[in-house]
Parts: sequence; C-alpha cells; structure tokens
Amino acid sequence: MQNKAVPELTIRPMTEQDVAAAVEIEQMCQPQPWTAEHFHNEVAEITFSSPLVAVRGDKTVGFLISWYMADVVEITNVAVHPEFRRQGIGKKLLEAVFEQAMRKNCSGVHLEVRAGNSGAIALYEGAGFVRTGTRQKYYADNNEDAVLMSKVLA
Repeated sequence: MQNKAVPELTIRPMTEQDVAAAVEIEQMCQPQPWTAEHFHNEVAEITFSSPLVAVRGDKTVGFLISWYMADVVEITNVAVHPEFRRQGIGKKLLEAVFEQAMRKNCSGVHLEVRAGNSGAIALYEGAGFVRTGTRQKYYADNNEDAVLMSKVLA
C-alpha cells in the first residue's frame, strides 16, 4: 500500500470565495460562531483587518483574523478544522501574523482566549505569548473567563 503525499499547506489572504469554508469551520469550532456577514466585513475591511486562510490542497483547513491598530496587532478569531488539528496549522497561521506584524513595525500581538480552551492556550504559550490578565465572566454564553495574552515582537 502506497502512502499518499500530503498536499503542502499554504497561508494566504482570505477572499470572498473563502468565506463559506471559514463559516463552516467557525460553526464547528466556536460556541458563539461568527456569521458569514462578519467574515465578509473582515475581507472588505482593508484598512485594519488582515484575514488569513490556511489551505491544504484545495481545502480550507483554518483561518486567522487579525486587526492592525497603530503599532500592535489584535488577533480576533482563530480556528482550525477539527480533522486537521495538531498538524502545525495554528502555529503556521500565527507565524504568518508575526511576519506581517514585523514588516509593519508592530511592537506586539495581543489576543484573548477562553480560559477552558487549554489546547489554544498551549498553542499560544508555545508561540511565545504570556498571560497578561483575565476578563472575569467575559463570554456571555457561559460566563467563562477570558485569558488575555500578549507577545512582544523583536
């Protein structure tokens, strides 16, 4: 039996054609998913927003939305399709944001994550983020805390 070659992962800007796949991933991954309108707005907002997708072959397997404000980046939404987790896709999306941020002379990257999302917290800590605070009972669906995290860029 021959092993099939795994298609290369590509990280690129999200387009209107990617929105349906992003919404599908979002609905599988988030307890309070963004709507298609949210994603369309991010793609259309070229001043601050920088939506990225991770594509393997012809399949969108993840996305990351970030906002560039002054000299900092705020990551607002990240998701990887459940079937493609633990393959380095989240790490590659973060690395792409770090590269963009350094090209734009940003000093740091910030995000918030559900306190119970241990997999995401481990990913972020592995990428050099540190915990900087907590927003108590931040998430309306279950009053879960949000962990605030930051990474200083060289």
